[in-house]
Amino acid sequence: MLSAEASSEDDYFEGEDDGEELMTCDFICLFCESHFSDIASLSSHSHSVHQINIVNILGALSFYDAVKLINYTRDKHLSPDQFRIQSEKTKLDETYMKPTIPDDALLMIDFEELALLSTANATSDKGKQKQCKTTELELHYRIEELEGQLAEMKLLYISLLDQQASPEDALQDETYYNSYSDYSIHSEMLQDKSRTETYRDFVYKNPKLFEGKRVLDVGCGTGILSLFAARAGASSVVAVDNSGIAEKAKAIVKLNQLHDRINVIRGKVEDVQISDSYDIIISEWMGYGLLFECMLDSVICARNKFMSLTGTMIPNRASMFASAISDEASYKKRIKFWSDVYGFDMSPMKENCLNVASVHPISPESVISTTCGFKHFDLNLVEVEQLEFTSDIEITVTKAGLMTGIIIYFTCFFDGPQYSAVLDTSPEAAPTHWLQTTLFLHDPLDMQTQDIITGSITFKKCSQVKRGYIIGLDALISRQNTKIASLKHQYHLN
Repeated sequence: MLSAEASSEDDYFEGEDDGEELMTCDFICLFCESHFSDIASLSSHSHSVHQINIVNILGALSFYDAVKLINYTRDKHLSPDQFRIQSEKTKLDETYMKPTIPDDALLMIDFEELALLSTANATSDKGKQKQCKTTELELHYRIEELEGQLAEMKLLYISLLDQQASPEDALQDETYYNSYSDYSIHSEMLQDKSRTETYRDFVYKNPKLFEGKRVLDVGCGTGILSLFAARAGASSVVAVDNSGIAEKAKAIVKLNQLHDRINVIRGKVEDVQISDSYDIIISEWMGYGLLFECMLDSVICARNKFMSLTGTMIPNRASMFASAISDEASYKKRIKFWSDVYGFDMSPMKENCLNVASVHPISPESVISTTCGFKHFDLNLVEVEQLEFTSDIEITVTKAGLMTGIIIYFTCFFDGPQYSAVLDTSPEAAPTHWLQTTLFLHDPLDMQTQDIITGSITFKKCSQVKRGYIIGLDALISRQNTKIASLKHQYHLN
């Protein structure tokens, strides 16, 4: 979700010029076919033509309820009066988290924030100045919060697609691939500077690795990695993607006059018929917590079928890490909140939240321990069955504080003959769209320096959601060689 004011401020978003907007939004009226270039014009139109204040109505709802009401209104073609009545009814079904129309700009607006701003404007000029004044630090944390909501939306969206599909694996795959036909996912990934520039720099700074080589791009998306490879001197590139974005990739390749060297194929890499062996297999397969979406399974299949004996994978190594955190603000917002909701105890809701791994940004200041590298993959050798595992962890607390959870993040390594690169998703690194994955504790613990957390982390594929994982945490906490607490819980990453 993008803030009404701050969407272009993300650290990893970059336009051609500092002041240039990244994209032009098309806001479509909820009640007619009118189009507008900004939310203010749409709001004014709704008020004057349809006699309804959509900002105040949607701003009174939670973020998820506002999204569902927008999609429901478009699906059922509600009138303004029906829209107003529906906003006061019980919550809509979760299926209305799925966009009714593609690329709906209204779904990217924080109406709660917009409504507050509108109220401040109406109070007085003095009040307006006070309400609108936002420090750089406040803006930074607001952007981090919105990035977390975007990540949670993506997790929920893919999960809903899987739930709506038939239990047949083939149909689950189809819904997954179709989710990647939406342009917004590719926009988010391409504008992630850490991600895209790491690949670009590695390819361009290793010309000897690519010159005259045959390259296979698995899950090519818009084809950006194929374009990099061709421009670096690859003799031929086959780009494979099973979603509708492959058609756009073909057009992009032709537009950039590289269609003589890049062949885009729509299909599952497990099923495509290609006869060559490849010197390089390149792919951006990583998901939240590294393994979510299980795309690495497909990349391994491609490696085993198509990579030459002297070939290499890009990236060629990946590692997973864990640290302890003290993030009381996030814990209060996501977990403790349910203990007192307008004077009512809604604690039964906590269990659902505690059972799900939360994807949101963690500040470096929240980390209170050493880092433990608990799993390392050589991508030239790893097999699919090794993607389910239990690994030992040992973490030492370096800063006293209230431990609210354990975070998981990853690093990918690009080892080249002329230039090597690292893609780091830790809290200390530049922000990426992968953020960090948090396993919240049921009960936060007061920790002292030199407390030790020992145990294991388990990653097991989810049987109900094909591309999800279940993460198990089983650990003991010791202080001066005496056990003071234990941690044992499972978290769904789906």
